[in-house]
Amino acid sequence: MRRFAFLLCFVAFPSLALSAEIVRLPSREGVTQSFLLFHQGERPQALALLFPGGDGLLRIRGGGSTLCRPGEEGEGERCIQLDMRGNFLVRTVGLLRDARIAAAIIDAPSDLDRLGMRPAARLTAEHVRDVRAILDWLRQRFPAAKVFLVGTSAGTLSAAHAGKALDGDLDGIVLTASVTNARHPWFSVGGFYGLAKFDFSGMGKPVLLVHHEEDACVLCPFGEAQEIAEKHRFPLVKISGGLPPKSGPCDALSPHGFYGREQETVDAIKRWILEISGR
Repeated sequence: MRRFAFLLCFVAFPSLALSAEIVRLPSREGVTQSFLLFHQGERPQALALLFPGGDGLLRIRGGGSTLCRPGEEGEGERCIQLDMRGNFLVRTVGLLRDARIAAAIIDAPSDLDRLGMRPAARLTAEHVRDVRAILDWLRQRFPAAKVFLVGTSAGTLSAAHAGKALDGDLDGIVLTASVTNARHPWFSVGGFYGLAKFDFSGMGKPVLLVHHEEDACVLCPFGEAQEIAEKHRFPLVKISGGLPPKSGPCDALSPHGFYGREQETVDAIKRWILEISGR
């Protein structure tokens, strides 16, 4: 049983004990925007700003410089602590980050540290200003790097909305397990019903869709992602197979979170980012 538990932990959380940097910066009056920065060296070819799904509340805390494996968060000050460890983009950041790609996992801003990033918040001018503040900071730190927004599930609302608003300052957008349907009242905001009805016109930078063919989340049917790709001529990476689900269909340890297919999914994202970066 203990061996099984260890294997499950390793597969579900392939990013183990990573060096990370906590960054907190003012983004709006009275508001602090936090993110976790992962990089190897000071000259990455590309930057990936990662937007987790759900409420987006990482609650980054701790004074260390290491994102430890699950279960080690309480072991002294060396560990960075955060929620949402099972989220696809959070648990695979160690697969994405390497000498060529730096990654920043974006937390909810300080004025949303109770309710989190509900869909309405992801579609506001304030959210764009928060993303802009992160982008400006990273541009100063890594001036030669190309910049990509990467969202998963509800985080695709952030990546698409901020991506369109900041199109001139980005190099590409990656949408994984996209919320396309959004018929649930939690998502239905002001007539917005997911990316199936999002206005992608005017976006001059490349967009990549990544979706699991067996995604059973009612908000994220594969067929609608395929329709978006065909309508707008976006490339679509189709993922299939994996491990038996260990969570609900809209949670991360299922096809919706590419459970058991993490390496293949991240490899596809990395290839596309590096291809667009021209490196």
